[in-house]
Amino acid sequence: MWHLILRDLKDLIGDLKYLFITLGVPLIATPLLIFLIVGMSSAKSQQEAERHYRFAINSTQILPQFYTALKMEKQFNEQVIDKEIEATQALERELVDAYIHVENDGDKILLTIYHRETNQYSELINKLKAIAENANNALRSEKFDMLGIDKVQQGNLLEPVVVSDKLVKEEKEVVGQYLGMAFNFIIVIWVFTAMMTVAAELITSEKENKTLETLLISPVSRSKVCLSKWLSVTAVGMFSSLATLLTYSLSLAIASAVSDIAFIEKILSFISFFEVLLLWVLLIPLCLSIAAGLTVIGINASTLKEYQGSASFLMILVMVPAMLVLNGVLEWNSSTQWMPVINLIVANIEVIKGTLTLSAVAPLVISNAALIAALMVVANKLFNTEKVLFSN
Repeated sequence: MWHLILRDLKDLIGDLKYLFITLGVPLIATPLLIFLIVGMSSAKSQQEAERHYRFAINSTQILPQFYTALKMEKQFNEQVIDKEIEATQALERELVDAYIHVENDGDKILLTIYHRETNQYSELINKLKAIAENANNALRSEKFDMLGIDKVQQGNLLEPVVVSDKLVKEEKEVVGQYLGMAFNFIIVIWVFTAMMTVAAELITSEKENKTLETLLISPVSRSKVCLSKWLSVTAVGMFSSLATLLTYSLSLAIASAVSDIAFIEKILSFISFFEVLLLWVLLIPLCLSIAAGLTVIGINASTLKEYQGSASFLMILVMVPAMLVLNGVLEWNSSTQWMPVINLIVANIEVIKGTLTLSAVAPLVISNAALIAALMVVANKLFNTEKVLFSN
């Protein structure tokens, strides 16, 4: 059986196309993706920090403290527009970046900021709210002074109950949560793509081209041939995941050295060599599970076109939990730790956070071993069925 695995791997290594998909894509695409994200984020943050905003205000008399402070800000430029033009129209025509409406409502002043900002890097709203808060504090102090209430009494009246929250988590847990989400998204895409492409060549393509028949006349049993295909696809996934993992860590280190971004340096300080190794260990059962699923699909498919459709659907099924983890919907708990494949994806985050415990090993091993065993029983059954094996 082992000579069959070596034969398949030698064929793949000899083909530059598959070698590039397995190792080239992770080695090239991963650093490019990280550098692109880091570079664009840094550039966008810098751009927004230096951006000048155009604003219009309906009245400069109702809250003069706010208007005066706003005029003193160099990044804000006032635009005079026709009073008949509504706030929404001014924004839709891109006459201003923000339309500020101020009005008296009895004893209160209502300040409404109309805008179209959806960019997460934009500082427009935060800056306007900060200026408005300063004006609010100044006006409030004036009224208290008129009543003869000192600063201490003002504080007690305005804030009789002081509420604060304290996050009982290490900084590594907080940073690891976001880093783990990004890591899962990248690793699942690259590894699954490599394994899906290779499985098509080693299984379905051999069926379609009838080269699989030469293996069936060998003294090796069909079950061992099926097992060798599964292990070959798994080996490709393991090599690809290792390349992606090492490139991911190296790219962050290079990005930190080149860009001197504080949060990247902090990320690197949280990840030890042991944790990188543990991440790869967790990727091994993930590769075994995906390879088992692709083996079933590859054997059952009559043509490459049929295989691609089914394998793409399987990729979506694997990507869904990765997306749910990215959105924070799926978290590590007593239920998810027993869900095969899903628990491996979520466990990666726990490793980076440094919160994975030894008690979690049993659910990970048992659930994924059961899934792999079930899939391989199906694959073996299909591989020993003449109608399926020679369906093309």
